[in-house]
Amino acid sequence: VRAVVTILEAVPQSVATKIAEVVATSTADVTLVLRDDTRIIWGSAADSTRKSQVLAVLLRRSAQVYDVSAPDAPSTRGGP
Repeated sequence: VRAVVTILEAVPQSVATKIAEVVATSTADVTLVLRDDTRIIWGSAADSTRKSQVLAVLLRRSAQVYDVSAPDAPSTRGGP
């Protein structure tokens, strides 16, 4: 629960208002699911501030999955 709270505090406000579900299979495997079924693979709560900054840049691309679990090597999948 602590990891999820840390992540939710770091997520950009524009994303936080769209979160429909948080899936956490462990403290190191957290995924945010948005209302439009877009998924943000966050991983652990470590480096949440950096992950939030990287996500803000990635969101400029249209995708179905945004992976910021490794913020120095982020990726996107799906989309038009």
